[in-house]
Amino acid sequence: MTSLLRTFNFPAGVPALAAMIILLLLAAPLSVAASKNPERDFKGFNEQTKRRDMARRALAKGRTYLEDKSYDLARESLIEALRLYEDLHEARFYLGVTEYRDGKFRLAVAQLESLYKRQPSYPMLCLELARGYLALRECSVARRWLQNHLEREKKSKESNKLKSEIKNCAKDQEKRH
Repeated sequence: MTSLLRTFNFPAGVPALAAMIILLLLAAPLSVAASKNPERDFKGFNEQTKRRDMARRALAKGRTYLEDKSYDLARESLIEALRLYEDLHEARFYLGVTEYRDGKFRLAVAQLESLYKRQPSYPMLCLELARGYLALRECSVARRWLQNHLEREKKSKESNKLKSEIKNCAKDQEKRH
């Protein structure tokens, strides 16, 4: 420490802690070194912000189309949202819901599982995965996803209904075998 103080020519009477604070305050602007091209960097930041805003608008359109049952338009808007901002988890969730409601259960499950890998705590995700696997008649997988959902979120009419449907699915499969 004394050699550091001597390096920066601090007088011997300056306490070490005070000298370190002074050094840190002086070094802070150096650690955030000025960009060689701040205009370009700011432009890049603005571009990212614009892309996120455009993605959120595409998401809003997609959700509206989904509510209107215009699945092709919803899918198109949600894919656009993800193209603009890949980490917009809400867009991936609603793309999965869109695929499910359009009867494309494998695609729905694929989107929802992709989201689960990125954001496993996304609300209602496990319930939607259970619903998707039930539609594929994969009852045991649906049961596991529902159980996962119930461990995270409280019971609801929807989860109770799904639980009953999964039981019926399992009984149907037992009868066939």
